Amino acid sequence: MASRRPPLSKLVFKRYDKDESGFIDAGELGQMIYDMGHKLTEAELVAATQQLDKNGDGKISYEEFASWWARGDERFSSLELSESAQKQISAAIDFFKVRSVMSSFMYQEDRETDNRQTTDRQTKAS
Repeated sequence: MASRRPPLSKLVFKRYDKDESGFIDAGELGQMIYDMGHKLTEAELVAATQQLDKNGDGKISYEEFASWWARGDERFSSLELSESAQKQISAAIDFFKVRSVMSSFMYQEDRETDNRQTTDRQTKAS
């Protein structure tokens, strides 16, 4: 008796679950969509990941993926954003990138200040 082949959605999911975690992350989703001939902007990829991640845990389970995959021809068009939505999400992404850089800079400044204060204390104690 021949064994049943898994559904195409399962084969695609396994192919792009590169770390074999049982989930697809944003990077893996972006690669899959690109390999299938669709290019998403960074904002669209963020939105697509959120759209597929129904339970909001930051990763896409097979069940979440299969639900999206079942849309057939609509699956990719459902990921495209209007120009205004792209601008809003891009602005949010840029904000968090700047915030991350500023936070890193502030951390470095705090460390340098701590090091100067430690050196000053050591000099005074000598």
